Amino acid sequence: MLSASLERSGIQFPPEVVLSRDLESANRDGRPILVAVTGTLQKQEKVREVACPGEVGSPVGLFEVFTRIDVTEINGTTGGDVARFKAEDFAHKLWSKLGGADQIHREAVVDNRIFLLCDTKMGIGVVGESFKPVHKLRTELGVASSLDPSGLVDLLPGWWVNRFEEISEGKDLVVRWSTGDAAVKFVKNKQSNLHEGDYVLGYADSKASVILPHRLISNVDFWDAYIMHGLRKRDGNISVHLGASMGILIEDVIEMLMNDPSWGVSAEDLNLLLPPIPKGMSREEYLNQHAKGAPKDCIETVLAWIVRQNAKGTQWLGTREAKIL
Repeated sequence: MLSASLERSGIQFPPEVVLSRDLESANRDGRPILVAVTGTLQKQEKVREVACPGEVGSPVGLFEVFTRIDVTEINGTTGGDVARFKAEDFAHKLWSKLGGADQIHREAVVDNRIFLLCDTKMGIGVVGESFKPVHKLRTELGVASSLDPSGLVDLLPGWWVNRFEEISEGKDLVVRWSTGDAAVKFVKNKQSNLHEGDYVLGYADSKASVILPHRLISNVDFWDAYIMHGLRKRDGNISVHLGASMGILIEDVIEMLMNDPSWGVSAEDLNLLLPPIPKGMSREEYLNQHAKGAPKDCIETVLAWIVRQNAKGTQWLGTREAKIL
């Protein structure tokens, strides 16, 4: 859509200009328009794939990508809570920017746009013990924006070994990730002003876990192979690791291990635990959705609920959780 094209072109416009152009796009089928508010291109593509805007049975119509408002990074225990806080932060900032726009653009938001935010939080710990939070890799490393990402190819394998050895103390590690999805919609304020900025918000959470054997996490060759596997998938672009929400890409680790029997690890060894997988979906695809912060059943729940809401408020729509390790 327009905002994504502007982003790629490098052309900078005031937020109100981008909003005015985006918000006047036609709502062809009468359903609310989904606007993805996400970080990476991978997340945006996964949201589009999962939400299926415009298709029969989808609760939303067109699809846009919103990139004009910086949402505060929030550390938290679950992806659902973090997605909720980010959605609230985004709603306040968006309405503040709309306050200077004319009436037609505020009306285009009220009862018409659904903004979706996704987030994944990750923890690592020994089986049966507490988890240590893991942030984005660029945060974990304290990487300056001026650092050449190519230098990380040599740095990261040893860094991962040292970091995980400190946590594991010679034991297998459990990696648990929690993905949250929050949908926010502005609604009419019936008691006062039509453009008061009231909104309704729904959010949900989905948790999963996987065991990584100590003999792997302590092996520099394993992490070197993991990086090479990722580079082959991404045309040699190491930068994707800097933006990974989990610090390590669990779906890459599992894919690498399952495709290369020389590591001597089976699916049973990993003890991968996912919430109940939607009918007709493979475990691999659901894992990929989950890791990107966009599990189909979680997103469908928040979208199907919020399109029916017309009064302000916030509702926790529940969690999908695998067996606790």
